[in-house]
Amino acid sequence: MHRTFAVIVCVFTLAACNGGQGPPLGIADPTWPTDATGFGEVIAGLPQEIDGVERQDGGILVATYGEEGTSVRIWADDLGGAECPGLSGVSLLRSTLEKDGVLRIAESSPDGAEDPTYLLGRLDDLSIAAWTVPECAWVVVVEASTPALRDAAIEATVDAASA
Repeated sequence: MHRTFAVIVCVFTLAACNGGQGPPLGIADPTWPTDATGFGEVIAGLPQEIDGVERQDGGILVATYGEEGTSVRIWADDLGGAECPGLSGVSLLRSTLEKDGVLRIAESSPDGAEDPTYLLGRLDDLSIAAWTVPECAWVVVVEASTPALRDAAIEATVDAASA
């Protein structure tokens, strides 16, 4: 009886902590850059298409794919603490994204989690993912028209950062 109770407590504890697996889709795997030059290389290293959606002109530290209806936008930003003094982790991600629309979080790092912290959800009508970069004030954001396209874009970004 005691063993069954201990197993149940352990299962619920692991579930509450995201199963101990950390951020999804390999977000924690690469050593992320900590400056604009490094993020420029990651953005430049993204593929010409993601899940069949062609890359468009994006700009500095931004990659855009597709057009309205089927689209992806991947961007990195150095918040440097000036825009969000005292914020870190998921609070920093929320404040960064909420200024652009209504944010609904489906999954996120627990409070007090170590970098990278992350969130997955919706920003208005877009599927969104955002994560912090360890030991600096950079955030990476993926906005996509569908959750599947968002996940493919996350994987492409992780691959580009790992190259």
